[in-house]
Amino acid sequence: MSERRRIFLLDHSSMLVAPLKRVCSPFQPCEIVQFGSFSEAESLIAKHKPNLVFSNWDLPDIKGLDLISKVHSNSKINKIPLLLFTKERPLAEVQKAMMQGAGDVLGVPIDWNFLHRHLVRLFNEAPDREPGEYEEPGETVILNRLDKVSQLTPIPKVAQQVLAISEDPRSSAGQLAEIVQQDPTITANVLKLVNSAYYGYSREISNIQKAIVVLGFDEVRNITIAASLSSDIDLPESRLFKRQKFWLHSLASATIARTIAMRNPKVNAEDAFIIGLLHDIGDIVLDQHFHDLFIEAMENADESKDDLNLSERALMGVDHAEVGGVIARNWDLPVSLEKAIMYHHEPWRADYWNHPVFLAHISNILASYAGFPKGTNPRIEEPNGAALEALGFGGMSLKEVWENLNLDLSNLKTIL
Repeated sequence: MSERRRIFLLDHSSMLVAPLKRVCSPFQPCEIVQFGSFSEAESLIAKHKPNLVFSNWDLPDIKGLDLISKVHSNSKINKIPLLLFTKERPLAEVQKAMMQGAGDVLGVPIDWNFLHRHLVRLFNEAPDREPGEYEEPGETVILNRLDKVSQLTPIPKVAQQVLAISEDPRSSAGQLAEIVQQDPTITANVLKLVNSAYYGYSREISNIQKAIVVLGFDEVRNITIAASLSSDIDLPESRLFKRQKFWLHSLASATIARTIAMRNPKVNAEDAFIIGLLHDIGDIVLDQHFHDLFIEAMENADESKDDLNLSERALMGVDHAEVGGVIARNWDLPVSLEKAIMYHHEPWRADYWNHPVFLAHISNILASYAGFPKGTNPRIEEPNGAALEALGFGGMSLKEVWENLNLDLSNLKTIL
């Protein structure tokens, strides 16, 4: 018999018990135990070691950031996953909660679909029943199909290491240079990018250390990840999926995302480039592991002039955004980046503070508007009004947003 899983719900209201049970039902057997305060639950958390603590940010006896600190200072319970939910919360507090170790902070009303995805990751298994009320059919399709892939393409080692040191505030430029130089091919590609017309330096930059001095830690980090991920650019192409075109679109999105973030204090400019670069990573996985279906979806979208993600869902029950979210999860990327990838075509599903989602959505659209589409479909997706508002472009047309950015991407093609 399967081991019974236990979730501790910390909330003074019982309104969430029933929907939480329904979300957990595909993972039977699963037990929901509710407590009205942290003090009631603390000793039992240590005794029973639940699989998850799902807590209201505003408990009667403790608030979110103090709750995280208390959990992580207790060696008996600090390894137990902790998710929080809250109505109104400043972005800075949400970011701090994530940095302190919260698995995620969900908005209220709760996105039960995304909580379901957390349970899939937490329990490390696909549901053994048909999709429930809060589970999208495409999620089961994704998990079942990706489970059958014998070796899902991992993130390149150099990119993985660079992302890791980027998360560490104690990392140094010397560490970055040491990592890049481990791979001669990546080193050559980074130097090619640094010396491209896009950066416009008159003197040749001949080594990674000098590149870091001239461009800075963050910029060399970004182009290192870009160079390692786009190493498949010379592989055989289909008529509709051109890898060079794909990576130019990704680089354009990354450049636009960074430019927007530098003007908006609600967005972390250091992460913006990576958000723009990776938002369509699901396309690469679909092309590698589900090539025939992916090409058929592209052909259908090309013929109907419909959005590719809609064509993918119609054919496969899943789109590249959701596949990309699964990949981000497999790579252990931050939850904020997973959401940005997964929701970049559905920004209305993001919590109101989740600016990375809005950034991925708008930068993706602007890249196509600026002449860097990833496919042949001339139709440009309609930008979401709430996303424009959140990024400081409320009431502007796409043309006005682009003119407002005053960004020149004419030399972008010299990078690849």
